[in-house]
Amino acid sequence: MIDFFKFKSIYHSGNLLMRNIDSDKVLLDEDILYIQNLVEKGINKADLKFPLAYDNIFRMMYYPECNPSIPIILKKDTMYYEELWKDIEGDIRNYRPKGKTLGYYTRMDEDFCKGPHIVISPENVDETAEKAGIPFRVLFTNVLVHEIAHAFMDKYRELQNGVLMYGNSSDNWPKTIEAKAMEESLANMITLAWFKKYAVYEEYKLVKHFVNNWQNSIYRFGIWQERISADWTQWFNSSKQESQRLKDWFNLCFSSGNIRIPLTDYSNELYNSVFL
Repeated sequence: MIDFFKFKSIYHSGNLLMRNIDSDKVLLDEDILYIQNLVEKGINKADLKFPLAYDNIFRMMYYPECNPSIPIILKKDTMYYEELWKDIEGDIRNYRPKGKTLGYYTRMDEDFCKGPHIVISPENVDETAEKAGIPFRVLFTNVLVHEIAHAFMDKYRELQNGVLMYGNSSDNWPKTIEAKAMEESLANMITLAWFKKYAVYEEYKLVKHFVNNWQNSIYRFGIWQERISADWTQWFNSSKQESQRLKDWFNLCFSSGNIRIPLTDYSNELYNSVFL
């Protein structure tokens, strides 16, 4: 078990705080400034809220000035998609990515962090960035923003007798392939939108190229969601559970692991029909 009070280093710039558990990849000062600049602009412009962090180390450090206000953990290694997707219901064989994750957002306790948090592997990001021909800082920020999007789309908080409590772990959490497709595509839509607004256009193009050429269909569908500027708050305010309308949306958009609907045919009307 990892000593809860031990970590290799801390990256702190502005309101961005990242705790490095055991990664050997050193993030340069210019990388940290780039990441901080884009992340803080995206969060502050939209006035986004995050699940209440209860990790003791995080709260002892710079909480609540951190932005995002949940722990960001760097680790040399991360879990495989098979583990991350183990509870997703339905025919996931053609939709689940292979290999190890670059990062993930979870509500679950881990031995190095308790409660809602983000984990990123700089080593995995660096290896993928080299293969894809994308600067490390761009892909790292891509991964971080994608996971931040999952965090602020997570309605994992509720009031009980006037006290802020955590919701049931099944509430507002995608548990089927249909819900997973909506969640992942919207997280990528948000990532693309932030790069388009707050990065230079060439970096936005690199992120879009990565999504289009290095990710599978449900992640790639973020390009479809971005085209219509899908309102992610509708998904946030939904139960994120299975419904016939969500199934109908999925079956119109996907088939046998592929996107079936042409980009130009996808519409706000189709997206909004899920939430009627």
